[in-house]
Amino acid sequence: MTEQPAGLPPAGGSTSSRFDPRTPDLSGENLTLEEASTLFRVSERTLRRQLSAGQIVGAVQRGRRWLIPRASLTGLYELRQPAAELPTQSNEPEPQVLELLAQLLERESKAQAQLEAKTGQLEAMTERLLESEVRAARAEEQAKALTLELEALKQRRRWRRSKKTEA
Repeated sequence: MTEQPAGLPPAGGSTSSRFDPRTPDLSGENLTLEEASTLFRVSERTLRRQLSAGQIVGAVQRGRRWLIPRASLTGLYELRQPAAELPTQSNEPEPQVLELLAQLLERESKAQAQLEAKTGQLEAMTERLLESEVRAARAEEQAKALTLELEALKQRRRWRRSKKTEA
């Protein structure tokens, strides 16, 4: 007894004489799971899932091997060129990309020049700020010294006044 493909009427006669357009012509080429995967660029795992669910009409499992009608897959997937047969793209960028790249490089060099100029200005301002802080610290020390000197002078005057009043 031969195995009957899924979706076909039993051998020995049809249960219905009507034509079903969804049923592919199964008299054509059968593919193995590996061939179908490569030809239609669908993973074997996906195909196995669909086969187990009965979604691929006319597929037959013989032992561990599946025979899948090419017409059944054509209805589910577009025929795709295997990756090795795809047209290769040039590794050279488009002229527009080159122009944009040149513009970006120009902008980058201008930005780098501006950054260097601003860095120089910042360093100069930092140096002036440090010098100003040093001058401010010296001025503060001088102010303290003058304050102490003034206090000393005031003390002497009081001492002199107090001597005059005693005499």
